[in-house]
Amino acid sequence: APGPAAPPPVPAPTVPAASKVAAKAAQFEMQVVKLNEQMEAAVQRKDFKDAARFKNEISEAQLMLLKARESQKVIANLQEQLEAAVQGQDFLRAEKLQQIIDDLAEGKAL
Repeated sequence: APGPAAPPPVPAPTVPAASKVAAKAAQFEMQVVKLNEQMEAAVQRKDFKDAARFKNEISEAQLMLLKARESQKVIANLQEQLEAAVQGQDFLRAEKLQQIIDDLAEGKAL
């Protein structure tokens, strides 16, 4: 017999900044791998114009990956400062730090 009806779905929690940036980094890593495979395939079929295009796209994806990894480090540091501000009840500083973290997660402050 089927069990009780499933509860209504709970709204998804907001993804923490560090998770967002980690997801972006993983996305760029996968993109680099995929583009590398496409470049190799282009070289195999002697389509060097296509290979050059993929090489440029790889360079861009690698740059974005570096920026995402750098953001991860910055966010980790800012979150430590944020926790210290909250502990010290410096809520104005905490609010400013949270805004910076959110902006980084959205890619605004890169």
